[in-house]
This record gives sequence, C-alpha cells and structure tokens, in this order.
Amino acid sequence: MSLETFLNLEPQADIDAEIDRQEVEVAALTHIDTILARPELSTFDLHTFPSGIRETLRRTLDGIADDAERMIEKHFASHNMKNGGGNWVSTGLNFANVSIGLQI
Repeated sequence: MSLETFLNLEPQADIDAEIDRQEVEVAALTHIDTILARPELSTFDLHTFPSGIRETLRRTLDGIADDAERMIEKHFASHNMKNGGGNWVSTGLNFANVSIGLQI
C-alpha cells in the first residue's frame, strides 16, 4: 500500500476492538506449533443403551401411574384381594394415620 493510499483511508470507528481481536488471533497463532504437535485425541466406544430406553424416556407420569395401578391390581389378585383390596388398604391407612395422629 502506498503512503498516499494509507493517508486516504477512512478512520475505523471500532479500531480498539479490532486491535484486541487481532492480538488474540496473533497470540493463538504463536502457539500453533505446540497445538499441531499434540497427539490426536483418542477414540472410545460408547456403551450401548439398554433396549427400550427410548420408550422408557418417552413415558409420561400418566403412563407410569397406569403401570403402577396395574401392578397393584396384580398384587391384590395374587392375594385373592381382587375385589375390595384397594378399600382394605385405604381403610387400613386411615387406622394407621389415626394411631399416629394424622387426618386425611
């Protein structure tokens, strides 16, 4: 660039920020040999996710509550409490709460 061209350049409004940016770039370039001399990163295998993990993560609280209800019904049925088992548990909880001073 000629002196005349240089003298005719328009002033840059954010020159301080540009100087800072260029200083950072020069500093990074001074370390390029060190960076390039480093060994490549090693690779590793990701463990396989359990089958069905996507479906499990998609479940909602409603779906989980439905599953819990089915499990409880199955448990009651295994103790021949299919009809009225929930009432028996509810009544028992009320007695337990009264004995420890809770009211539901």
